[in-house]
Amino acid sequence: MNEEEVVERLHKYKEAIKQDVLFINIADKLITHKLLDRDEYYLLKEIPENALRMEKYLNDVLPKKLDGFGYASAFSHVLRMTEPLWLAEKIRPLTPDPQSAKKASKRRISKSTSPRNQSTRKDQESPSSSGDEVDAVKICRSETPKESAAAGKINNNDQVEDRSKYLQLEISKEMIDVVSNDIYVIQKWCSLVHALDMDSDMASLRVKMFLNPDGIDYVIASLIKSWIGKNPKTANLGSLIDALRNARFNYAACQLEETFMTTLSS
Repeated sequence: MNEEEVVERLHKYKEAIKQDVLFINIADKLITHKLLDRDEYYLLKEIPENALRMEKYLNDVLPKKLDGFGYASAFSHVLRMTEPLWLAEKIRPLTPDPQSAKKASKRRISKSTSPRNQSTRKDQESPSSSGDEVDAVKICRSETPKESAAAGKINNNDQVEDRSKYLQLEISKEMIDVVSNDIYVIQKWCSLVHALDMDSDMASLRVKMFLNPDGIDYVIASLIKSWIGKNPKTANLGSLIDALRNARFNYAACQLEETFMTTLSS
């Protein structure tokens, strides 16, 4: 299918796109594929209604992208990644050659059943510890004289009471800084989104990330602050540490425990 036909189909289904496609859900992908830039994003974000926002984008922004050629196919590709497939299929149907698909299927079957491939797959599936887990174990288990003294102070009759107070601490800027600057959290920050049950904010966080590629710590800090705002009664140091451990960010969890538990106990 040539690009002119794809453009015609895009116009044909414009009303469906306005109603069924949420701008905030596709903005990050549009930025990645050079179908939207920073200024355009903030301009469209000011429009209160999604349908009007999408209409403005489809009429005034999208046709100017990619030098005016190929934008419809690129937009269809974005829809295929983020929205229900029926719209993307209507705009630009994917019709692979049956013979090619059959040959590709045979190659996949042959490759998957080969002894060498099975051995490789078993090696890949064998459990291994992540670097985060290894470093966290080293930190949590290492015992310097100072740490041993602190452990002896905590392990007394008031241990449960002290720890309860510590877990109920409000989350401070310093605590947020510990998490947002942790290298493991920076690399896999989406895992923290899931652990904090903040999936509804994922799209807006991705947009912030693409608009601020060098400010991922800012994105993580925004995530934690948003989580606190939505859970004012339950968002405390203890629940943040639990979320970090659920996401396997053990190093950051240990850092919070050592830093702020010591502060409370001293």
